[in-house]
Amino acid sequence: MKTKLLIIIPMLFVCTVQGQVHTFTTLNSSTVQHLLGVSAIDANTTYVCGNGGTILKTTNGGSTWQAQVSGTSQDLYSIDFTDTNNGVAVGNGGTLLRTTNGGNTWLPINITTNYLRCIYFYDANTGYATGGVNGSGAYGQIFKTTNGGATWVAQTIISNNIIYAIKFTDALTGYACDYTGTIFKTINAGVSWQAQNSGTANPLVTIDFNNASNGIALGNTTITITTNSGNTWTTVTSPTTNYVGNVQFYDTNKAIAVGGNVANNTGTILTTSDGGTTWNISTPNTSRLFKIDFANSNLGYIVGLDGTILKYSCGKRVIATKDNFVINTSSNNLLVQPNPTSTSAAIDLTSFINLGVITLELFDITGSTVIKRTSVGGELVTIEKNNLASGLYIFKAYTADKIIGTGKLMFN
Repeated sequence: MKTKLLIIIPMLFVCTVQGQVHTFTTLNSSTVQHLLGVSAIDANTTYVCGNGGTILKTTNGGSTWQAQVSGTSQDLYSIDFTDTNNGVAVGNGGTLLRTTNGGNTWLPINITTNYLRCIYFYDANTGYATGGVNGSGAYGQIFKTTNGGATWVAQTIISNNIIYAIKFTDALTGYACDYTGTIFKTINAGVSWQAQNSGTANPLVTIDFNNASNGIALGNTTITITTNSGNTWTTVTSPTTNYVGNVQFYDTNKAIAVGGNVANNTGTILTTSDGGTTWNISTPNTSRLFKIDFANSNLGYIVGLDGTILKYSCGKRVIATKDNFVINTSSNNLLVQPNPTSTSAAIDLTSFINLGVITLELFDITGSTVIKRTSVGGELVTIEKNNLASGLYIFKAYTADKIIGTGKLMFN
């Protein structure tokens, strides 16, 4: 039996959109299992699930992850928590697991033997699980709970393949999509579902809305959007031919979609700031990405193959000069270790090996430059305290045409 060696190389990926710095930082998940689902609760607590019954939990913002005993070896594809204690995970073989104590124990609940691909709670009591059967005689299924997941009832829906995702915009109005490209809508809390014209026959595996009118559904290389509550759907151009399998809004008209190249097992991130009409593409140095979930508009997590977990943060772009000095509102754009320190700290620029010359500038709290040096990128840049006074310092890293990262450094 071969032993898998897990090697985590810290990676920080930064992009700037409309004056905001979007930062994606790799975390050490302590597993090589494929991670397929994520539920971000708050700034501290997040759960992820994946292959072989894997369930992980963090209570310190992703710094460390603890494996939980799920009681199953089935692959788990989706997980959703309504608070830090109450959650459900679903997966292959009709697996549905429920916890009411923060994952200390998971109780299996039998509702089907078919695939389950999505779990979604609209509120603390009302939730939906979706799945079905593919291949010969394929069909989709939706199950509903009104007591926090204790019991489930099958809903009536005519679908020709697995239903991969579901989202409600209010207690009565919801949408679901299946692998035939069909989008379904209910206006009576799931009592009945009507098929909509999605504008595509390609698979749709994820759907999200930012309000009652505006939604995005996508799958593989297909992206379709609505601005009128699903009455019409319009396909838009994807900037990639890579597989994209999950999308979520994190702010008004702003969404992130994740996926990657299947053959090469590389990650892809798409961002939109206009409700999905146009998209920008970024390529982090990761395995293929699978799911994304936001705790709030400035914090989220992305999971993927080979134990990949990325932490997303968003802050204001920093313009830092002596005459126009702004302290960054997002203090961890660039990885600094150790921090605080009484001697020296290393600032990680290893993600920017292809950007050429990078200037690193350190400012004191008055905005005066105290250290300024250049790097060719791909380096750990050491900042020595030497004769600097103890206290807080701000730094930025930039090229000739853009700021690539910022942060804070505390000298004891």
